[in-house]
Amino acid sequence: MPAKKQATSTQGGDLLTKAMLVKFSSSCWGAKKNDREVAQEVAEKHKSDANMGKFTKVLLASEHREAYKKVAREAYSYHRANTLPWDEGTGLLPASKFWKYNEEMERLKREAETHAEAFATEYRKQWSNGLSEYRKALGDLFDKEDYPEPNHIRAKFGIKIRVSAITNPNDFRVQLGSGGEKVRQQMLEDMKVDLQEAMKEPYRRLFKAISKIHDRISEADAKFRDSLIDNAKELVEILPELNVTNDPELTKLIDAVKKELCVHDVDALRKDKKYRSEVAKSAAEILKGMQGYVT
Repeated sequence: MPAKKQATSTQGGDLLTKAMLVKFSSSCWGAKKNDREVAQEVAEKHKSDANMGKFTKVLLASEHREAYKKVAREAYSYHRANTLPWDEGTGLLPASKFWKYNEEMERLKREAETHAEAFATEYRKQWSNGLSEYRKALGDLFDKEDYPEPNHIRAKFGIKIRVSAITNPNDFRVQLGSGGEKVRQQMLEDMKVDLQEAMKEPYRRLFKAISKIHDRISEADAKFRDSLIDNAKELVEILPELNVTNDPELTKLIDAVKKELCVHDVDALRKDKKYRSEVAKSAAEILKGMQGYVT
């Protein structure tokens, strides 16, 4: 990504006190089952190899389960937006954002738990009634063995947030003899590389948002929603705190987007062709200036 080196004042040691690692995970019972017998029947009917396809049964329909999934997706989106990618499922969260992040995540977890509890209650009732509604919906495809016991169902739902400190190479206490210092130096170097990689993300996000604005408003008659600009406004509010390296180029870029693209009157952008052309030109100039950072 960036060809230019980003100016930073945060080195590995400073990062230990300015940020933390947050791992996000969520779970939800899939409520689906592959039916090999039906797949075999379909294969025989169409004279095909049974290994070339599969038949997946949807075991039930539930508004509570769908509502839970929606909140879980919202929580994941919030996590992704407010952290920098560090490792699989783990984000780098600036200390300055922790309490706001924690408050919002706790709210979303409570909302998700409400839907999960409602689904578990619904499921227990269905189980008590012999899963009659599910049986009716699936007909001959119904198999009670596909359904977990009611006392196991609640544990299949949950949103978990695990906060941990960034490993301090100077605190590496495993006894490795004369090779210990070499390992410690490698850990420190890896941390710096990870940080450099994480700091590419703000540029990626800005490039994507600016490109969308430019591509859309460059077409004189193209229609667009307010969200085209609102998404950019939201981004420039989030990114300053994610600038954990105090990268001055990133700060300038955020300020330019705020000034040139985060317009207050979106309707004017739709109706005034001259104004629209000027904003499109500004977007093009900003994108041109990002060529050394984003390819």
